[in-house]
Amino acid sequence: MTITRSDLIKKFKKYTDDNHTPFLQVPNNCVRLMVFNVHMWKDVDNKYTTDEILDTIISSNSDIVGLCESLFYKQSKLRELVFAKLKSAGYTYIEQCNYAYGINM
Repeated sequence: MTITRSDLIKKFKKYTDDNHTPFLQVPNNCVRLMVFNVHMWKDVDNKYTTDEILDTIISSNSDIVGLCESLFYKQSKLRELVFAKLKSAGYTYIEQCNYAYGINM
């Protein structure tokens, strides 16, 4: 059985919502770190899933998020949208690697 990335994200979010299970339960004195390979903000069908990815990141309630394969190249409107949504969710510091290959975060 093949499942798209978008459907997998939806199933995972539904599972956590149905079971009232947060992504991760940690003590208040811990730092929550998330690393997410966003695959250039596209799914396996090469369609943008930016909103789904951002919703997943924000609902994870992580303190620090490392994004892999997140370069925007010449897509400045997409970059502005992503940065605005992350900033409105409380992510104050957003830094991005400028390498096309190799280092992702």
